[in-house]
Order: sequence, then C-alpha cells, then structure tokens
Amino acid sequence: MVKRKKSRYKERLLQWIWEETEFTTTLLESDCGSMVEILDPGELNHGEGPDFLRSRIKIDGIELHGSVEIHRLASEWIAHKHQNEKNYDSVILHVVYENDKRGKVFRSDGTKPVTLSIKPYLSSPLNKLARLKETEGLLCKDNLMFIHQEAFEEQIRKATKEYFTYKVEEVLQKYEPRGLISESWKNAMIIQIYRNLGISANRDQMQQLAMQVIAEKTWPDSQNEFVDLVNEAAFNPKKRKFAIAWRQTGMRPASRPVVRVAQAAAFHYHIRKLPFEVFLEDPAISWEMFTSSIDQELIPGRNTLNLIKKTVFQPSIYLLGQLLFSTMLMDRSFETWLEEPHQIPDMIKKPFLEAGFLIKNGAGSIGLAHQLKRYCKRRECHNCNLFKNAIRS
Repeated sequence: MVKRKKSRYKERLLQWIWEETEFTTTLLESDCGSMVEILDPGELNHGEGPDFLRSRIKIDGIELHGSVEIHRLASEWIAHKHQNEKNYDSVILHVVYENDKRGKVFRSDGTKPVTLSIKPYLSSPLNKLARLKETEGLLCKDNLMFIHQEAFEEQIRKATKEYFTYKVEEVLQKYEPRGLISESWKNAMIIQIYRNLGISANRDQMQQLAMQVIAEKTWPDSQNEFVDLVNEAAFNPKKRKFAIAWRQTGMRPASRPVVRVAQAAAFHYHIRKLPFEVFLEDPAISWEMFTSSIDQELIPGRNTLNLIKKTVFQPSIYLLGQLLFSTMLMDRSFETWLEEPHQIPDMIKKPFLEAGFLIKNGAGSIGLAHQLKRYCKRRECHNCNLFKNAIRS
C-alpha cells in the first residue's frame, strides 16, 4: 500500500507538470527517436480512461488528435493492464518520468504508443521532487532552493481563506434546501455542532443522533427536559429507533459521549429557541446572546467552545449571509473570524519551523493547519504557491 501511495503522489505531480507544460518543450524527442511537438496538452480526465483527453500532438511533423496517458514508469502501463483496455487505444502519446520497458508497451490492438520520457527535460528542482520518497515533514525542506518568506506568507494567506471556505462548505453539506431557510439553516448548524463535539471518534455517531432528534415531532419546553430526550435517544436501548455504536475508549472523561451528548443537546435547544433575527445581528453579538442562554454546567471547556465558535458558528453565519444575499453579514462574519486570536498547536507549527520558515502571530496563522493537512500531508505541492515560486525562481 505504501508503494501505491508513492506512485499516486508522483503521478499527480507528473500530471500537473504535463498540464502546465512545466518542462522544456523545444526539441522534444521520443524514446524511439521521433520529434514531438505539443500543440495542446489536452484536458485532465477526472473519470475512467486516459489521463488527458482531446490532446493535440505533432509527431515527426504529423498532427495527431487523441489522448495522453501519464505514468511514473512505463511498466505501470502493463501493471494497470491498459494493454487489455480498448479505451486506451486512443492514446497518441505515453508520457513517463522514466522508461523501464522500452518497446514493450502495446495498445489492445497490438500497436505501440509513442513514449516520451520527460526526466531529461525537467528543471533540477522538479527532478528532485519527482525522485523524492514519502518522508516525514515538508517535502520542500532542504529540497527546493529560493523559497522566500514572502512566498510562504502568501501561501498561508491563501490557505487561511480556503480553510474558512472549507468550514462554510461543511455546514452547507448539512443544509436541506427544502423548507424554510431559517429552519434548514439552523438544522445544518446544529448537525455540525454535534459532529464537532464528537471529536474524531464519534463524529458520525453524533451526526446520526442529531438527525434522529431533529426528526422528532414534539419538543419539550425546558432545556433539562430536552437534554433528557436527547440522552434517551442516544443511550436508551428501549426508546431509540436506531442503535448508535458509541466509541468509549481512548478518550479523556470530558470527551466521552455521555458528556458531549448533553452539551450538544443544550446547544441544540437554544439554537431552536432563539429567534432567527438574533443570528442576523453582528456575529460577535449573536454569539454572546447564544452562549449566555446556555446553563454553565452544559458549556464545554474554553478550547472546545472556541473551536465551535470558529469552525461552526462563524462559518454558519457566513453561509446565512450567502443564503440571504447579505454581503454585510458575510463580510462581518469573516472579519470577526480573522480579528480574533487563533491558538496554533506546536505540533502544527513544528514542520514549518523545521523547514526554516518564520511564523508570525496573527489571523493568517490559522491557515497553517489547513496548509499542513490539505497541501503538505497530501503532497499537493503542485497546487501550492510556495512550490511554484520556488521552481520558477
């Protein structure tokens, strides 16, 4: 499995290199000695079949229209059994980093696709990145030259905006467009709060519980009665409709389901009870009105409460602004989110500090977590401005 992950990473990188033609394109020579000219690299295929469709390539002066397949090694054509798949007969050029099967790659009809090895045409930084194995830490550490602090800060600003947008999208995924906006929006935020309180071990279980409670026909008049109702739905085997497989081990007492369910129920109750107009106020005001209505013993610890505010409440207010076409509400929710201090765990900072980057305090620092998770750990170097700045310096 590790080898397949390495291959997928390098193949994504090679796809980007081909799509952006990030290599020397003059005097390209195929492995069989044909001259290759790229007229149009084609369109990246997100479905089954070759990697790029509708490509235009000249081979020895003859213009060809068809598909392009990308591999790290030529032998991957055989390993993936493309020689048995007719939809790969449209491949007019087989692009590889290295050709380890010269003359042994065939289409299903017995003909050979022209193979182009691009290793000789890559810049030194790209060649180095293409050879890297999956290692701990940042791939750019000690491997790419000319990485400037300004480029790093620009990328973190981009990651910060993406992180907020990602959190808005998480709430949107829970939004049911049928029915009243006010009710559907409240339910979406409620579900996301349940998930957030589930930490990592019980997120899906908490969402299952939230949806089950939302479907209830009757609602108690008091917070305590509502908490009892949710507890019964979660833990009473005689009254709950669907069994919820809670994970109880390996977590601190404050994070166990019996604690989190009661807290989620309190949030749920007060979101339902508060007039919709409250959430149209300035986000700082509506948050204060909302949390002050919850009994103190049912409010989670400061860090968890702050996390709910930043990853659920404020993105939910932004989504509400989108639904109501209120740029004021959207702008203010994002501004409030940026203005507040963000505590970044040392484990998030460590890889960047080890790579030699200076981390400044401030709103942009929250983008570090998104950068590490969505770019660095996923090896999405080719989508990172930092990487692009380095290879093009």
